[in-house]
Amino acid sequence: MKQCLQCGDIWPEVFFRKNSANRGKPTLHSVCIGCELTERTNKKQRNRPREKARKALSRHATKYIKEGLASSAQEFTSRFGYSVDQMAHDIEHAFQNGCPYCMRSFASMAHGLNDVTLDIIDPRRPPNYRTNTRWVCNTCNSEKQKTDADLWDVKCQCWAEYERRAEARKNDPWYGTLFAGQQVAGQSSMF
Repeated sequence: MKQCLQCGDIWPEVFFRKNSANRGKPTLHSVCIGCELTERTNKKQRNRPREKARKALSRHATKYIKEGLASSAQEFTSRFGYSVDQMAHDIEHAFQNGCPYCMRSFASMAHGLNDVTLDIIDPRRPPNYRTNTRWVCNTCNSEKQKTDADLWDVKCQCWAEYERRAEARKNDPWYGTLFAGQQVAGQSSMF
């Protein structure tokens, strides 16, 4: 049994991580696993946009290093203008203002901040952060993938029109008929 220096509770020794740096007999951390995990979770929650930015930068750097556009994460960051601070700021801005493609609020999406993803606008061009990236919802990013920018713009216009028509269908039982938008006895028209 061992006492955790953070919470003060006494736990079996298996609830403490082993120190790997000690060359002799393995010793145990002074803080229990529960306190370690709680602290990491709380730290992530305090600055989720920054953590998301850091992970997005790491994923994109790894991808483009494999493609030969950079030899290290540091080179990728400086060459293409990525900054965790700027990315975190942009994530917060996107979250507050919604997806620029579908115009939906991230707060209304099922996974909130997890739905914010980094889109490379034109995958044929270098992934310059300032000019060729945009924070969008996961659904739009998955749908767009490597679609040409002009074609994607047409799809977004069609989607906006679809949403407008869906709203009209919902509010007008006569939508699509000669009576569309007409007031029927006992009903008030939305138009």
